[in-house]
Amino acid sequence: MFTIFACSRIREKDNIMEQIIVYNAIEVLENTTPVKAEWIPEKTVKNKGDGTLLVKTGKKKYTFTLELKKDLRNIHLPQLGAMKMKHDNLMVIAEVIYPNIREQLQKRQINYLDTTGNIFIQQGELMLLLNGRKVDKPAKKVTGRAFNKAGLKFIYYLLTKIDFLQKTYREMAEICETALGNINYIIKDLQKQGYLKKQTKKAYQLNNREALIKAWVENYETKLKATCLLGIFRFQQPERIKGWKTFNIDYNKTQWGGEPAADILTNYLQPVTLTLYTDEKRIDLIKNLRLIPDNDGNVRIYTKFWKTADIEKETVQSIVIYADLVNIGDPRTDELASMIYDEYLKE
Repeated sequence: MFTIFACSRIREKDNIMEQIIVYNAIEVLENTTPVKAEWIPEKTVKNKGDGTLLVKTGKKKYTFTLELKKDLRNIHLPQLGAMKMKHDNLMVIAEVIYPNIREQLQKRQINYLDTTGNIFIQQGELMLLLNGRKVDKPAKKVTGRAFNKAGLKFIYYLLTKIDFLQKTYREMAEICETALGNINYIIKDLQKQGYLKKQTKKAYQLNNREALIKAWVENYETKLKATCLLGIFRFQQPERIKGWKTFNIDYNKTQWGGEPAADILTNYLQPVTLTLYTDEKRIDLIKNLRLIPDNDGNVRIYTKFWKTADIEKETVQSIVIYADLVNIGDPRTDELASMIYDEYLKE
């Protein structure tokens, strides 16, 4: 059997959810493997985990630093990668961990357990691996108009233009290239979800900025970025990727995103995939960069979804770079994503 020890440090509003997830996950663990487990829910400082999980097999005990997540997604991987560097015994427990996330956790050698019985635990002589338990497809989140294509454009400007909230609805609609009526719906939805706070009849204040960035990044890849894909390519001469910094690019029209943009800002990682956002015609870029269409290629080009404002700037806005990196879902870009967030997005 397993035991839960009460701890006054656990936030009351999270306590019930955490207990239910841990109860169910450990019960499944004990019913499908020969081990026993205990959770000591000690809340400590940020990035120190959600307590300790003790796993017992025979006379041997194994200790894990626990991180609890109700809903585990790509955006959490950089944080977990950073925690893994500090806590080699890290274990994630979640309600459901979907196959693509399980694969990424195994690449990072991060132990995991979910309430459906998917298990990956490796420490010392202890090795448990149970995957392939039936998991329903992730339920589509009802995010309202704020997180459809037009809403994501609105949020982009809200997070990147200091004076955006001072614009009239008509000016906002023009900037976002959407119908005037959409602005009212988007603003009301952001208010309802707690991201905008009304100060006066015509004035609003941005609220919960960190949570809004997270929500934007989670929705950006499929609802906005995917609609902007201009093409996937490879170089006529594969070795040309090494000289990407010397390409003759008109930065008034085309800017780097993803890995190359992050490398420009940090000088930390040689890009494997090149991402570009552009206003140029597809044929002109193909000729200029000497590209060949290839769905397995390492060059991805997207049409800009924003109006060009940063003249002669090599990279797109940091929130787009961060979203590109997070949604790659690769251990090699975890630290880079965290660096971009901490330096350019964190308040």
